[in-house]
Amino acid sequence: MSNEKERLQTGNDYATERVPLNERKSIASVALVASGFCIAMSGLFTGAAMAAGLNVKQALIAAFRVAKSHVDGICLESSVWLDGVQILDEGKYVHPELKELARKLG
Repeated sequence: MSNEKERLQTGNDYATERVPLNERKSIASVALVASGFCIAMSGLFTGAAMAAGLNVKQALIAAFRVAKSHVDGICLESSVWLDGVQILDEGKYVHPELKELARKLG
């Protein structure tokens, strides 16, 4: 049985111990997930605001009509650390690998 399959079957997701080097994900993949959090949360908050103040019919009309304005929540100038390594500092990539990737992407 593979290590990953065994780990999933036993429920050990390394919540209380260090993740072995061969099980770790790349810093770029983790940063992408962290960035996606900001995008997902804006949709969640918009939906929650609609649900809190509108009945079902009003919420459907609001969700599918063309609006004259648009509001989203965003994270500005975030600072992010993963395993003690700083990735973002006030919205700018400081990790060498991600900084170079961000430079190439423009």
